[in-house]
Amino acid sequence: MSNSWKKGAISGLIAGIVAAIVKIVFSNIAIGIEISKPEYVFGSLSLEMHLLRILIYDSVWGVIFGVLFAVFYDLIPKKGYMKGFLFGLIIWLISVVRPMSFMVAYGWSYVAGFIFISFFVLSIYGIILGILFKKELPLESIKYNFGNGVKAGIIAGLIGGASVVITGTLGQWVLNLWVIVPETFSEIVVISQARDYIGLNVIWGCLQGIIFARIYDLIPGKGISKGFMYGGLLFLIAVIYSQSYSFAPDYLPINSVYGFLGLVQAIVFGLILGYFYKKE
Repeated sequence: MSNSWKKGAISGLIAGIVAAIVKIVFSNIAIGIEISKPEYVFGSLSLEMHLLRILIYDSVWGVIFGVLFAVFYDLIPKKGYMKGFLFGLIIWLISVVRPMSFMVAYGWSYVAGFIFISFFVLSIYGIILGILFKKELPLESIKYNFGNGVKAGIIAGLIGGASVVITGTLGQWVLNLWVIVPETFSEIVVISQARDYIGLNVIWGCLQGIIFARIYDLIPGKGISKGFMYGGLLFLIAVIYSQSYSFAPDYLPINSVYGFLGLVQAIVFGLILGYFYKKE
């Protein structure tokens, strides 16, 4: 591990502990203003286990994100705490707002509270990280092709969204491996899911394509392999991070399904993005 990564990990750990405290405070605020409920925050865990989960969760992910911050530091706009804030904002958009936009389509009632809590957690985490972590010797100037990133992201979002619809339909209604939506099988339900997943993935594909173009040169491999690695990074942030907090016994079955579908989408999205994106 390079010295920069070590500094990022240590800074991330400290910022993660602060984030855990912030999460406790704003979870109670969300319950108090009635945009969340205790069962959404605590699940089936006792108060002591809930607090322990928060501390472990935010500390571990604080280290992981701290290392990622060190790796991509020079590619993030601004300086100091603002650089950290933007990093936290990007994590928030990818790991929280994006998946919650899909949940809105199915009327999930905890969406507002989760978005509210996580915004303060990740923005304050980023600010603390930006204050603590300093890096010298910036990278040489890198050229970006954001236009091609958007185009490739739209195509990858379209195909990636379709892959989720196909996989979900086969698993839920054809093979009966899981049940996500309580409605019985019908063409209307399939069309509704296709509209939501493909449409939203095209929209989010634009942002993810821009980020891919921005960090392209720091991703290992070439072409499709770069896209595959990027898809793995998205899976880590958008699926593993957002779902691992709810890996309590009462959430594990449905999170396992969403985790599998998220893996399929991330792989397909990354491969298509890597194939269609051209830097020049």
